[in-house]
Amino acid sequence: MPISLIRRPKVSGSNLRDYGVLKERVGEIFLKGQKRIEQEFVRIRYETGLLINEHVRLNEDRAAYGSEAILKLEKDLGIDSSELGRFAQFAKAYPISGGRRKLGFNLPWTHYRKLITIQDGKRRLELTRLAEEKEWTFEQLVTRVGREHLKLED
Repeated sequence: MPISLIRRPKVSGSNLRDYGVLKERVGEIFLKGQKRIEQEFVRIRYETGLLINEHVRLNEDRAAYGSEAILKLEKDLGIDSSELGRFAQFAKAYPISGGRRKLGFNLPWTHYRKLITIQDGKRRLELTRLAEEKEWTFEQLVTRVGREHLKLED
């Protein structure tokens, strides 16, 4: 992005003499920036998974082609094949329906990696919504997903 397009923070004003104001402003800029970066990383993983899934679908007449394509991508691009497989699983777990995604990319990647282990699509979406609303930590999410897996074993 050209530097001229980057929105520069307002830095003038005598209130910046106050450390509390500085701390608040730096925290706001830095933490919001980190969240936007994480959202973009999640979006990149999702869109990569969509591409892989569509490519595999278009080549479904060839047995085991999906794993071959992922291994070839690993070799050609240096992206770990298990991660590429998770990206594909991620895109399948949160399909686009009616032309709209059911996903806001509001959770960190670690959360989605855990959520895609839930087989029941409706329950997965419900837990995703709850994790977003309640801003669950990864540990809280692991506990809830663990309970879901235990219900399945009963």
